[in-house]
Amino acid sequence: MKNFEQRTHYKMYKSHKGWLVAGITVTTMAVGIIAGPQGTQTAQADDNLPKTENVSGANGSSSKPEGSEQQDPANSIQNSAGGTNGNTAGAGGDTGSAGNAGGAGKTGATPVTESTDVTNDATTSAPTNVKTGITVQNPDDLTDKVTGQAVFNVSKTHRLQYTYDHSDANGVSTDLRVVNGYSTKYQAQGSKVWLGETYANNIAQDAKGMDVNSPLQYSDGTHPLYIDEWMPDSGLQYFIWQSNFTKQYATIADFRDNFTKAELATVTSIYSDENKQAVNSNNQPSTYYYALMSMTTLEGLQNATNLQSLYLNPNLVVSVNAYNDGFQSGNLWDIRALSNLNKLQRITVRLFSVNDISALSNKDQLTTVDMAYNQITDISPLATDKSLDIKTGTQLAEQHVLLAPITVSTALGKGQNDTADGTLSYTTPSFIIKDLSAANLPVKGFDNANNAKYPSLFPSSADAGSINDNTLSWYNLLTGTDTDYGSLSTIWSDPNSSFAGYIIQPYDMAEDVSDLNVNIQLLQADGQQLNLAPATLISGDVGSDVNVQANATVMTFLNQQIAKGYTFSGLILDGTGLYSDWSAGNGKATRQTSWTTTLTDAPKTWTVLFYKDVLPWNVSVDYGTKDAAGNFTPITNEDGTPVTDKYNGTSDAQVALNSYRKDFPDYVYTGAETSVDGKTWTDISQSTDIPFAGAKQAIRMVYVNAKRATVSHDG
Repeated sequence: MKNFEQRTHYKMYKSHKGWLVAGITVTTMAVGIIAGPQGTQTAQADDNLPKTENVSGANGSSSKPEGSEQQDPANSIQNSAGGTNGNTAGAGGDTGSAGNAGGAGKTGATPVTESTDVTNDATTSAPTNVKTGITVQNPDDLTDKVTGQAVFNVSKTHRLQYTYDHSDANGVSTDLRVVNGYSTKYQAQGSKVWLGETYANNIAQDAKGMDVNSPLQYSDGTHPLYIDEWMPDSGLQYFIWQSNFTKQYATIADFRDNFTKAELATVTSIYSDENKQAVNSNNQPSTYYYALMSMTTLEGLQNATNLQSLYLNPNLVVSVNAYNDGFQSGNLWDIRALSNLNKLQRITVRLFSVNDISALSNKDQLTTVDMAYNQITDISPLATDKSLDIKTGTQLAEQHVLLAPITVSTALGKGQNDTADGTLSYTTPSFIIKDLSAANLPVKGFDNANNAKYPSLFPSSADAGSINDNTLSWYNLLTGTDTDYGSLSTIWSDPNSSFAGYIIQPYDMAEDVSDLNVNIQLLQADGQQLNLAPATLISGDVGSDVNVQANATVMTFLNQQIAKGYTFSGLILDGTGLYSDWSAGNGKATRQTSWTTTLTDAPKTWTVLFYKDVLPWNVSVDYGTKDAAGNFTPITNEDGTPVTDKYNGTSDAQVALNSYRKDFPDYVYTGAETSVDGKTWTDISQSTDIPFAGAKQAIRMVYVNAKRATVSHDG
């Protein structure tokens, strides 16, 4: 019986500043596959090492292991949009239209932060509403104005890896912790047999070789190797072998067959050797270099419990030879594995794609953090590191954020945007960039007026000015080329540290387009709201349907909140997005019952609400009778108004149902029912306390007319 044959290659994608390496697994499927759970056969020979040749074109066909695949999280949160509270968020593919979020990088979504205390999260008060989308603006009212440059460098023809989209061309994401189990949709480059964080953690320290108890099985009856189940990225495996264990293991196959968690626990330093990154004196790239550049996750490195120093830095000369770009960034975005490595003293991860550094918080021995040339947008986790001096112990310059493209109206184009009332401009959602104290840093448009070398590909191709410290308005947009997008480019700089960077929003232009602005906020017990993530702008043709769950950026943000311990409230509000407006029923915020909407001429805004532990709880109580058909007739006061009551508190309260029972002279109480939508009612007559069903909940106390005795007098 023939097996799968798998080889890992490395494909180049052109990015906004050169070439971006991405590991691509090309799989050839042979005949003779047995029924039941199966996996892609792991390469076991030296000729199946990660190859250095480049593979052009799309991914080849991919045969994935089959087993008890966990339910796609999208199903859970999708159902909850209609009313049932969910606790997971789905992850969809990139629609090519997600966009305007304040912070991240080419390949990385914000990794999970370990702290779930609201006071420690980088939440921010929801800003005063600024109308986004197309507006009439007087440029003289804007501050920090810049002039657009005719520079177009974001490719339309190559598949780019945007900030919050970790998926390849086949839709397989490297955000491995979204599903705690096996899923073909969440795998790293290599054998693709990741079975989830719990399974990986339960693998014994001395386990090596084949995992005979794995639920996955190859066509020849064998099972995956243990190492592929706890260190799933083949690039990381190869890198660790070459950096630390070539004396113990002569070949990568020997390493993979015998390496254990216990051996990794002996490592105190991991260092990317610049010499090993070149195969000869001409500095041509080695397999070691490609492994370093292609790995996306450090998953498995949490077992290096004695690690004190981590140094990852591409050889700039080799990068010039490999990609004609010495500042080429590697794919690594996920450093969550470092969260519990409390012996870390020094970390250097330069020229990669890391966005979230929450894993570096609460490290008492950490004295050096060098993470220049990444996509970091929030450095507040470093405030918990007692031995770290933000001014002398860190290097955080040259962060760069590449957002997924949006499409805007041609009416915004230079020479077409003058109206009788002013200049048509495009206002983007607020950017969220956090300093050490978690305060918002101001942003402004970027035109590279100083002709700096590194950001020479980043200048805005539109005029811009600031509405406030975090919101910009763009006008006189220049049209991109057939092969490259225009850019709405922003810059920030922290006066108290080296933390600085760029946000690049690619755009195309077309007629009859509109957009949906998606906010993700925390609904607090007192009804106030805090931003949990940057806003995301989704654009498309007027009249087209937009499925928010198909947008990789939004789904990444939703899954982040779930991982932080927040729960989806089931509320998606349009309009103002304010819970107070929705609960008041004033029409300013309406609940959405689907994740899909139709774009209209007027831009739309959605606010997705999460909560932590408790929700505000607004209960309205009505009193009345029901006829045989179920029609409810209110009991009225003497002035003819319905008798009502209410409860405004929090969802953790115990509210006695009988406390809302009233005595009426002509009516007898029979029971109670509740509803969250006013359509479907559930009998709660036997409940001692009012059961929490939703943040906005109706109770009907049901009565029947009292029967009065009739007294007759005989004459």
